[in-house]
Amino acid sequence: MKYINQLIFISTVILSLTSCTALKDRLAIYNAPNQGYLVLSQSATKDTIYGLYTLKVRYKDDEEFTINYLQNNMFKPDNRDFNDNNSNGKVSIFNLPPGKYKIFSYVVAQQGNGLSWFPKDEISIPFEIKTNEITYLGEYLAIKQTGKNLFGHTIPWGAIIKVENQFERDMSIAKKRNKKFEQLKINKQVPKIKSL
Repeated sequence: MKYINQLIFISTVILSLTSCTALKDRLAIYNAPNQGYLVLSQSATKDTIYGLYTLKVRYKDDEEFTINYLQNNMFKPDNRDFNDNNSNGKVSIFNLPPGKYKIFSYVVAQQGNGLSWFPKDEISIPFEIKTNEITYLGEYLAIKQTGKNLFGHTIPWGAIIKVENQFERDMSIAKKRNKKFEQLKINKQVPKIKSL
């Protein structure tokens, strides 16, 4: 059973990485005069330790891709852009075609046992990418939740995703990576919700 759980987890990670790679490959060649930029961060509190955090994004109602933070992943953990007493995480930057997008789901996956958590119903965080402008979408902070196993012991059981405005920190990191950002207009589109 242990090996089956590990196989399920490995499959989940590979599928997510494949989606992320496909997104990066597609966007890596999207270098057009009308491109815009998306900046957001994904993170977890110090006591929240899972293998994978994923935001699922839909573009033009028919194209979907994922944005991932591989926090404690046995294959290829992400380099962290910040790691302080409160949280650790990374800032993601994407070149995107202009248009309307929506975060419609998320996944939190635990390493080693194949467990993953996601919302039962679709969520809706719409945002817009504009030509030669930056859209800042906020920080998506995972906070561990707990449950009880069959023996009554407390165990990690997924996470809620808290949405916060970490504009100064995230944009400072983004501007160090892309000097062009100093000259571009920034649209703050941090959703006005407390958590997903």
